Amino acid sequence: MRNKKSTQLTKIILLVSFIILFGRLLYAAIAAIPHHQERNQSEQIEQPVDQEYTPPQPDLTP
Repeated sequence: MRNKKSTQLTKIILLVSFIILFGRLLYAAIAAIPHHQERNQSEQIEQPVDQEYTPPQPDLTP
């Protein structure tokens, strides 16, 4: 009888932990969307349209 209660309590604790983890993931994903949109807009503003894009060259100095 005690083993059944212990198993049920373990399942409840795992379910609550999963719900909390899923909620944190969902919150982080929703909060990241405006952050990335703002970052992309600031990158577009920094680079003028009439200037040709040149990718950064790797530093090959020893």
